[in-house]
Amino acid sequence: MCKTKLSELCILLSTRKLFVALAMMFILSVSCAAQIKIGIEAGANYSIAEEDGWKVGYQAGVTASKEFANHLTLSSALYYQHVNLKLFMDGALAVPTGSEHVRKLDELVLPIRIGYRFYPSDVFQWEPSAGVYGNYIFRENRWSEFTKRATDQFSFGWIAGVKGIIASSYTVSLDYRMSFGNMGIIPDREHSILLSVGYLF
Repeated sequence: MCKTKLSELCILLSTRKLFVALAMMFILSVSCAAQIKIGIEAGANYSIAEEDGWKVGYQAGVTASKEFANHLTLSSALYYQHVNLKLFMDGALAVPTGSEHVRKLDELVLPIRIGYRFYPSDVFQWEPSAGVYGNYIFRENRWSEFTKRATDQFSFGWIAGVKGIIASSYTVSLDYRMSFGNMGIIPDREHSILLSVGYLF
């Protein structure tokens, strides 16, 4: 038991170090380009696997965006995201019929989006955008001994939303995200609503 807990702790620490390293590389690479706005964001997500019920998770990360002369924007980010998915089983996978399980996923998410920035006033801008994303699942709880983990799996999907920018520095974002394919052993699409606040440097 102790060895198992220790190994899980080592895996968690190593994945956090990996995320920090990737975030630092992301910041350094985009900061070398001219007129790139770097920011940080954190918030909550509300996720569901098809019709099985919504659960709350959280996310945090770094963002980068560039605004062109015609107010079109190109943006990306690197997030750590913890997703909780409620699953009601129907007797498959050797678990009791009608039983409820929560699938917990730790992911690295990389979206790429195109948007347009509006300037209704001197102190407020808003920016609708849409694009695609890829995510890497690096940790999952084992909610059934008869199932395998989804660790080291990739998923892709699309994302759309709107961001408000106050005083050129403070941000509030509301996004909707849906994966293209399944999330591993459960052949359901993941849907997420994400609410984040942030700061632009």
